Amino acid sequence: MTRKNLAGVAVFASFVAFGAGCGRSTVSLTPKSELEVQVNGLALMDGGSVGFGGMFQQTCDFDTESGSIGKDYDAGPGLELVLDAAATRAVAVLDGALFELRQADGDVLAGRALGGEGVVHARLLDQGGLLTVSAPDSGGCWLRRGEEPGLGEGVLLPDEACSPGAALSVDRAKGTALIGGTAGLWRVQGDSRRELDGRRSDLLAFDAAIDKVYVGSRGGSSLRARHLDGALAWDAELKGTLVGVAPLTDQSAVLVALQVEKGVRLLALDAEDGQVVGVADIDAVEATALVADATGAVAGLLSPDRVRFFDVDAAD
Repeated sequence: MTRKNLAGVAVFASFVAFGAGCGRSTVSLTPKSELEVQVNGLALMDGGSVGFGGMFQQTCDFDTESGSIGKDYDAGPGLELVLDAAATRAVAVLDGALFELRQADGDVLAGRALGGEGVVHARLLDQGGLLTVSAPDSGGCWLRRGEEPGLGEGVLLPDEACSPGAALSVDRAKGTALIGGTAGLWRVQGDSRRELDGRRSDLLAFDAAIDKVYVGSRGGSSLRARHLDGALAWDAELKGTLVGVAPLTDQSAVLVALQVEKGVRLLALDAEDGQVVGVADIDAVEATALVADATGAVAGLLSPDRVRFFDVDAAD
């Protein structure tokens, strides 16, 4: 168990790999494209070449090579929020009900209503499954797994888990869920719930390849890595305000976005010990969130007026 202070990291004006020491791989971030539109939730498909973003009264797909918008789907009047994407599917929510998206031939996306009541969060599982966190009119905050929202046995969660600001990450193969909020971090495995962290945990990312969850808080400055049994792997104090975190599975690292005095700093930290293995600074930028595809090949930094995409590469 270790704790390091990274406050002394030097400021870089361009995107470069940060010295990682003998035998340690580095991570480089290369600007790829910009999607010049405001989005309400965004998710990248596996491999990062395409993704889905929620926009005013419609959901659109886009490609990250050019940053151009392609097809759209209109689920109804209102602001559609994209929650997740995996394999060939994406899922979004409008007024507490879910709908599914798939790329298709023609001028519009293929979509279908999934329904549900009071859905706040949702993630896609393997074999067509779905995990939802919802607050139905009958009361309580419930986690359910099934092929449709509202089906399957429910696991009762703390009410805080149904707040829009709560964080959710899942193991798509096993259905294990990590849920974080201002009061802590919980693991839901099968029908059992266990608290893993009592500190504020409303920023999190789970790397299922190594069974490790990265935990922080919005507005905070530290990032913790925990094993699924709750054991602390490392705890790093960072210079800046945490905006987002995303696993880089193929690079054995985690990417962190920090709001700093001059803009945004992106840090890649080694998954094993939290040491800095990559750094990039973007001047005069405000960020609201960070996403990456399942492999960690492409990352997206969300701002109020656009999304900046980066290719992520590892080098010895």
